[in-house]
This record gives sequence, structure tokens and C-alpha cells, in this order.
Amino acid sequence: MKHSAKAREGKIIVVSIATLSIIANVVIIIILFANPLRIFQAVIRIAFAIALVRGVMWMRYFYAVGMALAALVAIHGLYSVTNDTSDFLILFYMISLAYYIAAGVLLIFSKGVSEYFYEKANGIREDAIPPPGRFW
Repeated sequence: MKHSAKAREGKIIVVSIATLSIIANVVIIIILFANPLRIFQAVIRIAFAIALVRGVMWMRYFYAVGMALAALVAIHGLYSVTNDTSDFLILFYMISLAYYIAAGVLLIFSKGVSEYFYEKANGIREDAIPPPGRFW
């Protein structure tokens, strides 16, 4: 059985979220190269992003909760800015907040993401071909 259109949509969503996470953590590793604890945390987050793409079900919920917590931090960041804060920082918090909310909602409520994780859990591959003589 091949991937459904919904599962492909879910795959695009999951891979996009994981890719953005990996890119952000690689940047963190480059910037904070001298801080071993931060590097370790970034490497763990990269491993979590890979697990998300591989279809580990609990990682979906872990990421959704993490996105909700990150959204709260972004809201706090927006409320804590002062008049002398740069516009770039305010824009960064607003974009981060929008991303965290969108990613969390998509991971929990998207039918495509649900279908993607269902097919991953049941071993249905994108390139799977039904055995000869059996019709699905």
C-alpha cells in the first residue's frame, strides 16, 4: 500500500519542522562552540528531530508540548521588551511565536501528520509494492 496523499502532506510538515529544528541547533553549536553543555543539548535536540522524522510516536507529543512551552517563552519575551529594545528582537519573538504555535497545532491536529505517524508505526513505506496476486 502506498502512502496516501494525507500521509505525504504529514511527511512534509514533519520533515519541515525537524529540518528547521536541526538548522537552528547547528547554528547554536556553531555560535556556542565553547560551551559543552549547550552543545550537548543541541546534539540531543538534533537526535530528537531525527526521531520525529523516523516516526517515533511519543516524539510527536514531546515536540508539541515543547512548542507550547517555547510559545510561552516567546510571549514572555514579547512582554519583557523595553523601549530601547531593537525592532529586530521584537520581530524575532513574533516570528518565533507564530512558528511555535503553528508547529504545535499541526503536530497535534493535522490529519496528515496523524496519517504519517500511523503509516510509520505500521511499517507502510512510501515505495511499498503489494505482493503479487494480492489487491488492496
